[in-house]
Amino acid sequence: TASGGKMTTSLRRVKRIVLDPGHGGDDPGAIGLGGVHEADLAYDLTVAVASVLRSRGYQVLLTRGRSQGRTLRQRTEYANRHQADLFISIHLNAAKRRAFGFEVYYLDVGADRYARRLAARENRQSEEEVDALRFILADLAMKGNAVDSRQLASELTDAVTGFRTNRAKEVRSALFAVLLGARMPAVLIEAGFVTDKDDVNRVKTEKRRVATAKHLADGIDAFAKKMAEERQ
Repeated sequence: TASGGKMTTSLRRVKRIVLDPGHGGDDPGAIGLGGVHEADLAYDLTVAVASVLRSRGYQVLLTRGRSQGRTLRQRTEYANRHQADLFISIHLNAAKRRAFGFEVYYLDVGADRYARRLAARENRQSEEEVDALRFILADLAMKGNAVDSRQLASELTDAVTGFRTNRAKEVRSALFAVLLGARMPAVLIEAGFVTDKDDVNRVKTEKRRVATAKHLADGIDAFAKKMAEERQ
């Protein structure tokens, strides 16, 4: 519904969060330096984020275990079934040129060419097929959560602004299939590049992984507090 020209949703308070470690099972995701798998790094970082969030009083569920695979549709179905307040999919990117740092995306039709290529890799589809997914965006639940999804992406982007990066710092939109069908605010985080040594080490080294997780949790926390203040 619209209120004062601003779209609002039914989200009032963030209690239950579903975190989705990207890829897994037979799908390793991007393969990086030394043969490291995106799926493994994403899982380790997701577990760390979950631990921090739980320590702050949130209920957190994960879409998969370390060795499990899930279809893209099963991930949002899991979040919907458990009536999650937020859905956050955690991945790592890959690049042939020098690239490092975070990128945070929400689902929207305004994706640029770079975002479409990235979505095509994550979706394991061609760029044209990703474009075809625009038709699915007629889903009312997704439209209703677009404002909150962008706000969540913005808070997460702000939370990681201190990390080294050569990525554009603005919030971006892309047609990630893993976000389609989510009935709650949903974002996808590319938490660095598997092709960058420091980004990999930031996730592989426990101390740095926990520090990274705390920053991501700070972004989620900031969003949750803003929702509680604005919509009490």
